[in-house]
Amino acid sequence: MSSPMATLKAALASAVVESQGLSHPSAEELAHHVKVPDPSHGDLALPCFLLTKALNPPAPPPVIAERIAQKLAADERFVDVHAAGPYVNIRISASLLANTVLSDARTPGYGGGQEGAGKTVVIDFSSPNIAKPLAFHHIRSTVIGHAIARIHRARGWTVQGINYLGDWGKQFGLLATGFERHGNPKRITDAKHLVEVYVKASREADVGSLQRSITAPTEVRALATQLTEARTNLGSLPKEQKKRTEKLIRSLEKKLREYLATKDSDPLQNFNVQLEKLTQEAKEAKEALEQAKAYDTQARAFLKRMEDSDEEALGIWKRYRDSSIDEFKRVYHRMGVEFDAIEGESFYSKVLEQTIAQVRQQPGTKIDNGAEVVDMVVPKGQPPVLLKTSDGTTLYLTRDIAAAIDRYKRFKFERALYVVAADQSLNFSQLFSTLKAMGFTWAENMHHVPFGRVHGMSTRRGNIVFLDEVLEEAVQKAEQVCEQSDKIAKEHLKDVVEAIGVGSIIFGDLKNLRTSDYTFSYEEVLDFRGHTAPYVQFSHARACSILRKAGGVPSDIQPECLVTPEERAVLKTLAAYPDAVTLACDNFEPSIVTRALIDLAQVTASWLSAGNKDRTKRVLLDEPELQHLRTARLALVDAIRETLAHGLYLIGVQAPTAM
Repeated sequence: MSSPMATLKAALASAVVESQGLSHPSAEELAHHVKVPDPSHGDLALPCFLLTKALNPPAPPPVIAERIAQKLAADERFVDVHAAGPYVNIRISASLLANTVLSDARTPGYGGGQEGAGKTVVIDFSSPNIAKPLAFHHIRSTVIGHAIARIHRARGWTVQGINYLGDWGKQFGLLATGFERHGNPKRITDAKHLVEVYVKASREADVGSLQRSITAPTEVRALATQLTEARTNLGSLPKEQKKRTEKLIRSLEKKLREYLATKDSDPLQNFNVQLEKLTQEAKEAKEALEQAKAYDTQARAFLKRMEDSDEEALGIWKRYRDSSIDEFKRVYHRMGVEFDAIEGESFYSKVLEQTIAQVRQQPGTKIDNGAEVVDMVVPKGQPPVLLKTSDGTTLYLTRDIAAAIDRYKRFKFERALYVVAADQSLNFSQLFSTLKAMGFTWAENMHHVPFGRVHGMSTRRGNIVFLDEVLEEAVQKAEQVCEQSDKIAKEHLKDVVEAIGVGSIIFGDLKNLRTSDYTFSYEEVLDFRGHTAPYVQFSHARACSILRKAGGVPSDIQPECLVTPEERAVLKTLAAYPDAVTLACDNFEPSIVTRALIDLAQVTASWLSAGNKDRTKRVLLDEPELQHLRTARLALVDAIRETLAHGLYLIGVQAPTAM
């Protein structure tokens, strides 16, 4: 499907080529350089730099802009044509704009395209660990990945959306051995009970934290000594050295605050009390360390049993896996999230030795402190790429290498996307580097799609905010609002509040730039007047209501009747929508689509509100002599409905027809 904006750019480019008698550049090439300027300057802007040598005689861009503007002024398709330095700015005539946009925007699938036809993209998203329910922090990978998958399909790509479960590794050793100590056998299929067990077992085997606690008093004393000396010397230092020392003091103060868990502006305040506390914690950590090492060893031994195909260990693991997947599917279904395949790290447990053998062949491996690492140069400051630990167990990266090789064999992908948090960047840098070092040229088409954090849902360690509980609370809050509406039929209330509640959580995430952090708030995501799902969903429902009241759209449409400033704003926003979908696809950035929906909802609200103030701007005009205008406006409402429905579908949000 063509983009109206691309059609309008092509019309301008063709007019320039024809009016100036150009043989080069072609209209097609020139169209690629037409811009959409600030609305105050016009609808389209043509930069004339490309044409400096194309005209005879040659001329500087501002002179060329003047020549073109004079010629185009007589073209009835364009109005307000004027040169602005090296640019020609134009406004599109009401007739050209409406006729170009309206028929396309009413076509089902408007915003789709075929640039991905014949190409495959593999998208790895959501990817929770089994034996744990979906927590709220899984929201980002899940909804971003799902939206990216739908956007790619809309642009013609063949999509393989894979939920790559964390279903292998030491965490299952921790859970299995921890269950023996803390688990209730009657609740072995209760995912939330398994989380409780895992958290306890993980704490008990957290060797690293204990070791940090043991060394903390020594490190804190050293930092305090450095800080005291720096402060003492500060007054006698020359100016340049003083600046460096002040920077050092700020750094030392920050580190001490982190160690001492204090917000005091001076971390040396009450220092002895804090140090005594750390010293006591260090003593307790020393006493607990040997037991923690034993629990850690037990967990690793359980994983080794799994990797050695021990039937008992695999039976326990399978029970955890099956119950977890059932729980995941329940929550995914409620969110409307779909996958083409649910796989996991265990999928590759049988080929890990073969995978490591491939790495040994090219680029090679070596032993480093008992662990097997990839023999290749790594960027300065980065650790070596581990394939096996010193006790012979494999790591996430080993399985990721096997998965990547398998996926290329199966799908011959043009793109492989990993929608995973930004803090996993090192893992994917190592994965891609290793695959390239193995000689796989297709590794160039693999991309980590990172995202930021969600704030506002933090809890004490060990307490997890479950995603299904967040969805349920959002639905309950939506119900409280919707029950007060007399426009929602009681028989549809349950479906509407579900669409609004769940949609608000998804939309609330996807309106944010993917790489940005954001703070979650129920009040914000459910605000019917803000940049939210309910606001956009209401716009869709309002369009549906108008069309129902009118009995649909008559067939004899005269788009050129749409000439008011409000109608023009709606048409221009509709015209921009397919390009927003394309940009979102190319940049793996669903927020571009979400923002386009917000823009359309806003200009729609302004247009429909104008009819409340000026009866001549209403959609449902009764006067017989104005039926042609009523019909055109109904067609515009239908285009709005179609575009909002399509965009909401792309980001995984339902579009209620009544609210």
